[in-house]
Amino acid sequence: MKNILIIDDQKEVLNLLRLALSTYGFLVEIAQGSLEGVKKFDCGNFDMVITAINMSKHSGNEVCEYVRKSNTPNIKVIGMSEDLPALSDNQFDKIIQRPFPLKKFLEQVQDIFRENDKRKGIKIKPHKTSLVSTVYISASSIL
Repeated sequence: MKNILIIDDQKEVLNLLRLALSTYGFLVEIAQGSLEGVKKFDCGNFDMVITAINMSKHSGNEVCEYVRKSNTPNIKVIGMSEDLPALSDNQFDKIIQRPFPLKKFLEQVQDIFRENDKRKGIKIKPHKTSLVSTVYISASSIL
């Protein structure tokens, strides 16, 4: 089972993404903000980090840089942002512009793991679920 750390300033986004990813069979740890995220990253064993790019204190870019300089730099990192300029950074494995359809987000997470496992020679069966595809994730839609 894959273990994912989600970092965002917004608790509602964290809870919704945790619920969705858990439904797909992932183990999910959440961190509210970059400081808590870095602490959990240091104490955990994650296969992927999903982080908001625009956060108070430290940005998702700094979180990604921290992961890349860690003892496990090959962990997949996905960035999420409403800002197009923030999306130009190459250090992320994938960048998703908010708002995004929840179904598409889940498919992209699965695709990243599928590609990675395919390179390692691991076969994975696709997981099907009945999550609604019209749910969009954005900071403003949850408030």
